[in-house]
Amino acid sequence: MEFVLRENAYAFEPSLAYKTMMDKMIDNHQTGKTNYTSWEEVRKELF
Repeated sequence: MEFVLRENAYAFEPSLAYKTMMDKMIDNHQTGKTNYTSWEEVRKELF
């Protein structure tokens, strides 16, 4: 069973759209364009 799962995991190939999206997310992160919300702020809003 592990062999089958491992082989299927290695066979996974992300789509071009996914790769493009990830490249954009990484670029936005590196250039400071991404706004992150801390867990503390989220917790204040939720609870």
